[in-house]
Amino acid sequence: MTTQDAFERTLVLLYEAALTDGKWVSAAASINEVIGTNGHSLSYANPSPPDNPEIYLSRFFVGRERRADHEELYFRDYYWRDEAIPRLHGLRDGELVPSLPTRARHESGRRLE
Repeated sequence: MTTQDAFERTLVLLYEAALTDGKWVSAAASINEVIGTNGHSLSYANPSPPDNPEIYLSRFFVGRERRADHEELYFRDYYWRDEAIPRLHGLRDGELVPSLPTRARHESGRRLE
């Protein structure tokens, strides 16, 4: 399967997963395969206002397994300290933004926001 085929398959699985929670495991496995990782998170939220964001959907996966305990831990202990959250505020809908770790951006000479 080519990279394009894998991407298109993942996109179809994401569309299906948007209709029913039961399809997220397949979509999660496909995302891991496409991006070459063992885990990921996917969230849909309105980060404004920053002190009271609306989280519509959030899923954390390790392998094919959804980890609700990681979701709870993140939102309880880490969300309010996450440097990425303020940078998301003000982005236009549909705008793609690379997600490099802060250290990687700093070392590559890219401007931090």
